Amino acid sequence: MQGIRAAGGTPIEVNTISITDGITMGTEGMKGSLISREVVADSVELVARSHMFDGIVTISGCDKTIPAMTMVLGRLDIPSLMLYCGSIMFGRCAGSDGPFANRNLTIQDVFEAIGAYNAGKISLEQFMDVEDHACPGAGACGGQFTANTMATAYEMLGMSR
Repeated sequence: MQGIRAAGGTPIEVNTISITDGITMGTEGMKGSLISREVVADSVELVARSHMFDGIVTISGCDKTIPAMTMVLGRLDIPSLMLYCGSIMFGRCAGSDGPFANRNLTIQDVFEAIGAYNAGKISLEQFMDVEDHACPGAGACGGQFTANTMATAYEMLGMSR
């Protein structure tokens, strides 16, 4: 924002919707996940065209917003760039016992901990320790799933930095 102002421009920040797979997984809400890409792209394009933006920088961070923002870049005939917010940092268990202790944790470890708990291989306390610490902050899924793959592909294509 400061750079745009320093160059004599007027920055405008806008938001859009995003469906979170981690919340909707296994529910009726998951039916809206993939189709939300088009809604996200349409909403950003609508704002950019209606306000006659001279350029656009989009920020994305999941497997819905990354393709949506690049669809917008392809639709608009203005200077544009998609920035990927990056992968979430790994976490670490607070406890010192069990198969997940003293190692880096990602979302994949949460999935494994669910199976281990359901199989009676770890206690509820150990399971909660993994769940509470595996994803310590903001960022896209750390499992190297679709969002990270897409971000890599779009950077290779020169559409993001």
